[in-house]
Amino acid sequence: MSSDVLGAVMGEIRAEALALLRERSVTCRFPKGATLYSQSDPADCIFVIEQGCVIVERMSASGDVTSYRIALRGDVLGHRSYFAGEHRSTAPRCITDTVAVKVPAAALAEAMSRDPGIGLRFARALARDDGPKLGAMLRGNRTLGIVRLACLLHYLHARLAGEPAVGTGGDMPFTQNDLANMLGLRYETVSRLIHQLQDRAVIDVASSPRRIVIKDHAALLEIIGDEH
Repeated sequence: MSSDVLGAVMGEIRAEALALLRERSVTCRFPKGATLYSQSDPADCIFVIEQGCVIVERMSASGDVTSYRIALRGDVLGHRSYFAGEHRSTAPRCITDTVAVKVPAAALAEAMSRDPGIGLRFARALARDDGPKLGAMLRGNRTLGIVRLACLLHYLHARLAGEPAVGTGGDMPFTQNDLANMLGLRYETVSRLIHQLQDRAVIDVASSPRRIVIKDHAALLEIIGDEH
């Protein structure tokens, strides 16, 4: 029997279908740095984040890592590959200690046979996913690097605003390497841009644990506004 986060995500589906999902699901705990699944794994389940923060990454054949989105409480992972009938193309890595509800593929298929509306809910979730649009903006070469970094920090600030267990809006558990992977920039480039923002007293980089702290959000918005 898993947490009611499953009911919150699924919404108003038939009681028998929701009961089946709750009965067959398993609550899993992952330490910081662990992955929920690996790239190329079979899509034999989906995960619903109950607590924590996860970053979704993809490694190229040459070993380069690109980060596509972050997932927080209530977000679903693994459904794209499940519905596409493909192996995993990404690997979600835990930025913090994370609790996730694992829904086996067989249980999900049986629940959808009892309530086809479940599939529609996932279709709507995919349509609302801002990951592809955000990724294109953050990795767009026509935008100055410092503006791309400011946009990313603003986005992360907004996403974490309601997640005090993960980090406050101004104190975020992401490393410079995480930011570089999200922006599609070299670590050295992001490090230089971060130093520029530090010199302007917009952000700070704290240690123990390593994290980004926004000191002046208004100044961050000014940097974004200067480009637009």
